[in-house]
Amino acid sequence: MDEPLRLRILSLGEHAWGGAALMQMAQGDFYCRQATEADLPEIAAIYALCVRNGDGAFDERIDPAELALRYRGLLQAQIPFIVAAAPGRVLGFAHSEPYQPGSGFTHCVQSSVWIRAAHRRRGVGTALLRALLVTCRQARYRQVISWVLLDNEAGLALHRRLGFVVMGWHREACFTGGRLRDVLLLRHDMWRHGSAPDAGRLDEPDSVGAMVTSA
Repeated sequence: MDEPLRLRILSLGEHAWGGAALMQMAQGDFYCRQATEADLPEIAAIYALCVRNGDGAFDERIDPAELALRYRGLLQAQIPFIVAAAPGRVLGFAHSEPYQPGSGFTHCVQSSVWIRAAHRRRGVGTALLRALLVTCRQARYRQVISWVLLDNEAGLALHRRLGFVVMGWHREACFTGGRLRDVLLLRHDMWRHGSAPDAGRLDEPDSVGAMVTSA
């Protein structure tokens, strides 16, 4: 069983997320903080490697200029965007982005987590996603949505640990690695309205729901 993360607050800084304070949290030899413009080259390099190696990415190829533009736009939008950093290096990153166009979806965001291969299974992903959820809650988002490939066992386990539940299963939705792959749609509720369905009542396809929601 994974040991619980021991995160401590290093500092608090004001940010544009409704005036919420961003926690800078540390675990072992790395810490999580808000991404900056200076981090963008390493962020783009991490994602490019994930695409090249087929590590859960939904892109088969990327344009470096387009990628830099995408991440710079997220920073400028001032929505939660976190890096796990060690001295002189970014180990991984997690960000939110708008889930769907239209003002009716402004309370929902979509999340992504990407980690250097050499730093996986060391608590970096859990720390990143936890820090992202903290900042999303501070920003008053109500739901965080994530798409995860069905065969990405590490990604599913990460989201399960932090309370995501299955919303749906999109069969053969993503063509990467020379084949069609199934994708799961997951949801984390920051808080609930009275009309929200209970997670236990969600119809979960085959054994996938048990795999993601079981303790």
